[in-house]
Amino acid sequence: MMRRGGFLWMAACLAAAVLSGIWSLKAGTEADSTEHYLTADLSQPVTAAEAQKTLAGKQKCVTIWGAKEHITLSQTETGRETEAEMLVLCGSSEWVLPGAAILSPSDNRGCLLGKKTAEQLFGGTDIAGEKVEQGGQCWLVRGVIPNISDAFVVEAGERMSKMHLNRITFSHRPQVLTRIRAQAFLDQRGLAGTWLRFDLAHGTRMFQELLPGQWSDFSGWKSNWNTQQSAFSMLRRIHKNNIELTWESLLIKKLLWELLAIIFFSIFLSKWITNVFFGMDKERMAY
Repeated sequence: MMRRGGFLWMAACLAAAVLSGIWSLKAGTEADSTEHYLTADLSQPVTAAEAQKTLAGKQKCVTIWGAKEHITLSQTETGRETEAEMLVLCGSSEWVLPGAAILSPSDNRGCLLGKKTAEQLFGGTDIAGEKVEQGGQCWLVRGVIPNISDAFVVEAGERMSKMHLNRITFSHRPQVLTRIRAQAFLDQRGLAGTWLRFDLAHGTRMFQELLPGQWSDFSGWKSNWNTQQSAFSMLRRIHKNNIELTWESLLIKKLLWELLAIIFFSIFLSKWITNVFFGMDKERMAY
């Protein structure tokens, strides 16, 4: 018979595994939105004007963007000011900020604010249609970005035509754009960049790309391992903007909850096996 203390310990481990699994699914729902986007760090930044020429006819699935830190925003009616990171886009915000209100490439008057930025300027987040000022220019708030605290997001248009942009993001949802085609897009336009492989942390992708064509191809295993190590090393070294820091934190949260779920379930399973099989042996010996 299982002791009461052992039963309670197993129940606690199983409950912890279930709760960790639920939280990992919730975190995964937020993090998996980034799985369908490919982002490269451009070796040579381009101006917004150059980016608009590069994206002519391709804005449905590509966005070139960049960040500028410590810009001052003000709100005349409340008399408040705050600092935020400005993110300037050439292309739809949909590929860079999944889950937020969408800024279309033609929206030269609208902006999106991070949650903390909105609260500092307005005291809340229900602020669609309100106005903010930056650099003597007025912008209409289209929405608040739920997962990013500190941000002021605008489309480049003519106002920001001289801004230098150093990121390019592609949608690679099924049947839209693959990484091979995205690389071809860069090559055809004389752009060079390094892929930021945030997507490796999703599901089994890291393990899928680790597998060589044949299991016995040991050089293939080593080559794929080195490639992945280089990709993760790049992610650690690169200076990340607030969007990328958010992507990273969502992925880390997801992986931690998954790890906890596996650990607690493993403890429960080991205790259950021990009690079932070894308990039966003890009962037999007693007889």
